Amino acid sequence: MEPLSIPVVLVTLSSFFVSQWIFLIACPWLSERLSPAFLALTHMQRTEWSSRGDPTLVKLNVGITTGYLISGRWFLQVLGYHKLSKPSLINGVAMACSFFLVRIAVIPVYYSQMYSVYGTQAFYRLAPGARSAWILSSLCLDVMNVMWMRKIFRGCLKVLRSSRSQKVGVSETGTPKID
Repeated sequence: MEPLSIPVVLVTLSSFFVSQWIFLIACPWLSERLSPAFLALTHMQRTEWSSRGDPTLVKLNVGITTGYLISGRWFLQVLGYHKLSKPSLINGVAMACSFFLVRIAVIPVYYSQMYSVYGTQAFYRLAPGARSAWILSSLCLDVMNVMWMRKIFRGCLKVLRSSRSQKVGVSETGTPKID
């Protein structure tokens, strides 16, 4: 199909206008009805709210899964929920679990598939630069993902311990609270 053919231009323009309609009209309208606190937000916060909630096809990516939960954390913060509230804790645990499932748990499967292709005729059809880029970028991204998972896991544990100690009446240092 030609890049500037009529169907391509129509689909592109339609996608643009539908996305703008969702961002400018549908999302604010729905947000007003689902969350009365939306009306109390500043114009800047409403714009950020709508941009975080925009469900366009661009965001249909497995890696974005945790992005929605991060946005959820922002929504909860804007709505006035404390970071130790039950919805915030559930969101944080869900974010840690989904990050693990979509970024870490798949690493062994990915490398087993990579290994099964390594050394085959298809592998050698790629230029040496492309093979190196494929392997090195995969390694770098996975190292970064493991580092992020470690930070997310440690943060999640810290918040969960903090919430538990506040329920029990113990300070973060481990000593009983004195009111």
